Amino acid sequence: MPPVLLHPGFVKTATTSLQRNLLAAHPAILHLGRPAPDAGLERAIHAIAHDDSTVYDEAAVRRVLEDALAAAGRHRVVTLSNENFALYEATDRRVVAERLARLFPRARVLFTIRRQDELLGAWYLQKLEKYLKGGHFVPFPTWVAMKAREPHKSIFSDLDFWPVVRTYVELFGRDRVHVLPFERLREDPAGFAGELAGLLALPADEVRAALGRRVRNPTLTREYRAVMRVVGRLLTPWLARKIGNRLVHLPGRRLRVTVDEATRRRIHRCCAAGNAALARTFGLDLARYGYPLPEDGSVSSAR
Repeated sequence: MPPVLLHPGFVKTATTSLQRNLLAAHPAILHLGRPAPDAGLERAIHAIAHDDSTVYDEAAVRRVLEDALAAAGRHRVVTLSNENFALYEATDRRVVAERLARLFPRARVLFTIRRQDELLGAWYLQKLEKYLKGGHFVPFPTWVAMKAREPHKSIFSDLDFWPVVRTYVELFGRDRVHVLPFERLREDPAGFAGELAGLLALPADEVRAALGRRVRNPTLTREYRAVMRVVGRLLTPWLARKIGNRLVHLPGRRLRVTVDEATRRRIHRCCAAGNAALARTFGLDLARYGYPLPEDGSVSSAR
């Protein structure tokens, strides 16, 4: 069987573009999901991320995966990418990691990360589309306050990447876990593509060409927000969703989120030590990209 590369996320780190433009599209890759190529795999992958331990059937999931892997002979690599594996909505992220380690004990693992203030804003904008279609516009500061009330049940629990990454290091070994910052893709697409190509055993120019295709899951525009604030108030939710789906690619000026100082301090308290651990463990220059780090500039204080 070809080598397996697991990509558990994180969200809003170009995962959809990576999945659809490269992993699910390249003929040398057997991609198990996301998107899953059939309903059986979709259910199995959903079970890994979401089934409670009292109902999770590992033997059934393994049979589905083994049937899919039987067709892997002509492919150079097998991939499984699903940001729900590392999302707060998963049943338990350590449980998910342990399930993946039992299913794919020799796999390599790729994490894509993003500066936390940008990720928070991007996640809000993704959720804003749903709010607008339902006629419930929620300003960013209000949304932050809502999510901060129960951070363990929201995206706030995902901002510190280190506990999840550390879990995979413990289960798979440091040499099998890789971390690529989203900012590297923006600043140095050739270098990002080269590292990814090495993990996929593909030519770097093919990977770069795939990553250069149109952005999937793009940021909403100001024009879309303005139109949908009216549509969402005046029409039924069903009709507003229909119109919203048609207008989602409405051209215009991209929405931008301004993260206030109080939220930045919250992110710093949450993430600085974990970012330092990532920087130290994987040799990442996260300070270059503005990630919050311990105020003394040290990485030795990471937990």
